[in-house]
Amino acid sequence: MNWNLSFLKNKKTIVGGLAVVAAFSLLSFTSGSQLFNAAKNMELFAAVLKEVNTYYVDPVSPNKMTKKAIDAMCKTLDPYTVLLAENDIEDYRLRTSSQHADIGILFLKMGDSVFVSMVKQNQPAVKAGLQCGDRIVEISGESLSGKSNEEINKMLVGSPGTVVNIKVFSASTNETTTKNIVREEATEKWVPYYGLLDDETGYIQFTSFMEHGSKEINDAIDSLKRQSHNGLKSVVLDLRSNGGGLLMEAVNIVNLFVPKGTKIVDTRGRLTEAQRSYATLNEMKDGKIKVAILTNHNSASASEIVSGCMQDLDRGIVVGTKSYGKGLVQVTKPISYGNQIKVTISKYYTPAGRCIQVLDYSHRNGDGSVGKIPDSLKHPFKTKAGRTVYDGGGIEPDVLMPDENISLVTKTLKEKNLLFGFAVKYFSLHPTTNSTAKDFSMNENDFNDFVKYLSNKPFSYNTNTEKKLEQVKKSLTKENYIAQFDAEWRALEQKVKHDNEKDVLKNKTELMKELNRIIAGFYFHEKGEKENTFKTDDDLQEALKVLHDDVRYKQLLSMK
Repeated sequence: MNWNLSFLKNKKTIVGGLAVVAAFSLLSFTSGSQLFNAAKNMELFAAVLKEVNTYYVDPVSPNKMTKKAIDAMCKTLDPYTVLLAENDIEDYRLRTSSQHADIGILFLKMGDSVFVSMVKQNQPAVKAGLQCGDRIVEISGESLSGKSNEEINKMLVGSPGTVVNIKVFSASTNETTTKNIVREEATEKWVPYYGLLDDETGYIQFTSFMEHGSKEINDAIDSLKRQSHNGLKSVVLDLRSNGGGLLMEAVNIVNLFVPKGTKIVDTRGRLTEAQRSYATLNEMKDGKIKVAILTNHNSASASEIVSGCMQDLDRGIVVGTKSYGKGLVQVTKPISYGNQIKVTISKYYTPAGRCIQVLDYSHRNGDGSVGKIPDSLKHPFKTKAGRTVYDGGGIEPDVLMPDENISLVTKTLKEKNLLFGFAVKYFSLHPTTNSTAKDFSMNENDFNDFVKYLSNKPFSYNTNTEKKLEQVKKSLTKENYIAQFDAEWRALEQKVKHDNEKDVLKNKTELMKELNRIIAGFYFHEKGEKENTFKTDDDLQEALKVLHDDVRYKQLLSMK
């Protein structure tokens, strides 16, 4: 960070002058008593910094202290108002950019080995014949031993049109070959997958509300209509784990299903320029097609505008779990010394008038969800048809589904890449399949092989019960009670101690689902991995049931 404040030492008058300058700068956005309080506190901050910098017993860093003070100040506001230091701005720009030049793979490390974990559709790697499970031996003649993920990624990316030489050991042929792959400037697809679930129902996965996202959805609908023999009657728009993005993309997406001139969202804030109303600008694409929107606890911001607006206008149903609850608008402003601040200036309000933002910024569940908000803190609003909906944090689905709870053994096996490791072994033994991506499934013998595979693979975890029991044991030991219960305690520990193999067998269905998905990706790449989840996706299957039941669909959208 480029905070050049070290010159302050022994120059008290300069520090005092900073406070005066800062106070006068506040005139641009405040007045009266607020100006006085702001100027007084700026002067107080400068005075403290000056005295500490001059007299503190040990050397101090004004840069670090100021950065921490600013971070702490922003944390008292909301989680999204943050300082972007000069050396972080380029990273921020790259994260929000959709263009880069690479070969179109994902990789993961298992010990000293690096494997291709996903090959993206229509990218240079798949054209060159790279497959999931291939072990990358060298990149441009350089071994990957000891390389970090960041270092490997830098070796793969480069200027468009340049060639990267990758030596790989193939899991399917057991041969080592060198691929000369030309890097292409790849534009990220915000619709990574779309397809027909049946002849009358389409599915569109949408991952981010970035530029041209609404056009990608529009094009996907056109393609689905061409593929459908009897006419496309329904569409499922999957916004799960979509963290949002550009507001106008949300407006344009809703515009596909509602008439021109329909109010979509209001933004309200202190400043005049923050007070805006957004309405659809174009003729709608299809006013009759039935729509189901999938949300989860990580559907945020623009995802909540689309789902909340479609709900308020009674234009589609929402299926899944309550959304994240981020209804705040940020802008990025340049400030001194090359730094920038991303600051919240307004809140989103849906057509019914409800605020999406969660009431309490600081308290969330481990998965980021809002949790249960007392009814006394919620306010009722009416949809276009007179249905009652509520504010208070996120969008409550019309069809509320249970949270997905992944077992501890499955989480552990995923984190240690043991599921992927078995998939590599499986693929090497079965390099081809007669199954389709949607129907691919391991059989009983395959799962038994998986259990045997794990038998010599060390993995460990502690259940919540074991963790709590350990805490009690520490307390008993500290207070000298443990000796009195030695035999009983050892018996209790033995009873609650988990068994890896039993846990694997107990969670067979869940583990089979994960293994089928990963292995389908080996055969059918990114598209196949997605299609393999359809039959076991409870949210999607419930949305399909509603879309196929005209009576229930209309009831959900009518006044209750």
